Amino acid sequence: MSTEQIIGISGGVASIIGLGIALLQYLKYKKAKESLEKLKEIRNTQLWGSITLLLETYNTLEEAKELLNEDGISQELSLKVISARKSTVAQYLRLLEQAILDHPNFTTEIAEKWREKGLLQSDWELNAAIKLAKDSK
Repeated sequence: MSTEQIIGISGGVASIIGLGIALLQYLKYKKAKESLEKLKEIRNTQLWGSITLLLETYNTLEEAKELLNEDGISQELSLKVISARKSTVAQYLRLLEQAILDHPNFTTEIAEKWREKGLLQSDWELNAAIKLAKDSK
């Protein structure tokens, strides 16, 4: 067997091995991408669960504030409830921002669809989301 034949055979074997490695890399990439999507889905579900709980907390604090005002309870307690409401809103906005960052091309149109689906339940929630949209002015 000549040197040229050995080089030709070696090149062919190397090409076949290279194709096999490329195929394995593609399959690993595909599996990793699927796993990442699943993780994003789980994170998104947890994120919206946390947002829902925060909104319930906010509503409860709003009701507590109204009760405090009706019953003439101490101003100090009323101020604590107001402070807790502000903290709840700040937490809500942070979680909303995370939900938006998880959405690669978030626009005002998507924010409006979220409102239709009930993910954003009020005008102020919609407006907060629109402020973070890529096409927001």
